[in-house]
Amino acid sequence: MRRSSVATETPTIPSGRVGFEITFWIAPANRVEFLQTADSLLSSPCGIPGLASRSCFEQVGQENVFLWRESWGSRSVLDERLESTPVRTLLGAIGVLGRMKELKILEFSDGAESSRGER
Repeated sequence: MRRSSVATETPTIPSGRVGFEITFWIAPANRVEFLQTADSLLSSPCGIPGLASRSCFEQVGQENVFLWRESWGSRSVLDERLESTPVRTLLGAIGVLGRMKELKILEFSDGAESSRGER
């Protein structure tokens, strides 16, 4: 995947972390509006302690297909984040400006990653 203009640095994720990953498509006519929304969300403090990483990438070879990924210190903090206004804003923007392809909950252990699809 290539980084879009809204990407942030993604550190190595330590064992025991959890996170979520959303893969989605944005309509070409809505690309600029989405990038502005994503930039605003990425540059704002999340307001919940425990954020390990947060990033947005555009998939190479599939223009306007993006991946939003966050990792957190514990499942309870992740659950709180999934119910937060910024995540609801992101999901709302995806719903209005494009289409969600997949939402996965991620669990990291010993450098390995496992996931389970949610949608």
